[in-house]
Amino acid sequence: MSTSGGREGEHHLFNPETVFKLQHATRTKRYDVFQEYTSRVDDQARRLATLRGLFELKKDLRPPVPIEAVEPASAIIARFSTGAMSYGSISMEAHQTLAIAMNRIGGRSNTG
Repeated sequence: MSTSGGREGEHHLFNPETVFKLQHATRTKRYDVFQEYTSRVDDQARRLATLRGLFELKKDLRPPVPIEAVEPASAIIARFSTGAMSYGSISMEAHQTLAIAMNRIGGRSNTG
């Protein structure tokens, strides 16, 4: 499969190969295929398909942050918010799924 957006197009992070791997992994509940997907996405990040690919983190320059100083996940996810989407731009199922997800984690949904 191609790793670009088209035969002669630009390179894209989400291309036919990565989308196929993600769909296949979720439909078949195969973690090994999901690992192939993440490996391809990570590799593409290194090929400058993402901002993350432009950075190289320097390790061991300072001590790690003590776990006691890290916010709990519940405090972090409370700040999650879906982007503003008009009801006509997404399906009813997508709207409901986003609303349910945000309600479950205590985030904010800005759809509809």
